[in-house]
Order: sequence, then structure tokens, then C-alpha cells
Amino acid sequence: MDQSLRHIGIELQRTLDERRTYPRYTFEVSVTVYAKRAGRIPGQTTDLSETGVSAILVAELLIGEPVELEFELPLGLVRVRALVRNRNIFRYGFEFTDPAMEEKIKKSLGLLTMLDC
Repeated sequence: MDQSLRHIGIELQRTLDERRTYPRYTFEVSVTVYAKRAGRIPGQTTDLSETGVSAILVAELLIGEPVELEFELPLGLVRVRALVRNRNIFRYGFEFTDPAMEEKIKKSLGLLTMLDC
């Protein structure tokens, strides 16, 4: 059963059986991935949490590969280090590895939520 809350530009996705530590928010913006092996890869984010992001990319990255992600948040452009955690065809899941950027992302998610009240 889906219990969705709509916010400005994002949608809180929670299901009763979801076991994630942090909720995911639908968040669709352009992203650029910088990988040593594949170079500069343009893509589109699909969702965002305090600790990671998912994106659609037409490229091949390896699970565990370190990358840098660059995308726009309400508090400005961020460039954050991350690891490739999973892949499903063209959709990749990235885990942030820079705690300072996680805080900026957390504040941006909070700002979007507060603006909707």
C-alpha cells in the first residue's frame, strides 16, 4: 500500500514494507557522472535520499566503482563523491561517500518539504 506525500518537485515514497533507513524522494534533474574508466556521462536522476541517488545513464559502470556526481539542489550545485551500489539495466544506484555533502542534501530535502507547508 502506497502512502505518498507530495512536495514541491518531490514525492515522498513510503510503503509499509519498505525497510530503508532514509526515505527516497522523486527528484528529477540533470546529473553528470564523472568516472575514471568511462569519463563524463550525462544522465537524469530519478530519486534522492540523504545518503544516495538513483539515475538513468546510457553507460556501463561497475558495481563498487567510485564516481563523482554533479547536480543542482535548491541550495545550489553540488559535486559529491559516491560509489556505484547497484544497477538495473540503465538505472544506477549511488551511495554518497562524502558526509559534508550528505548534510547539504539533507538541508535541501528539508527546505523543499518546508516550502510545501
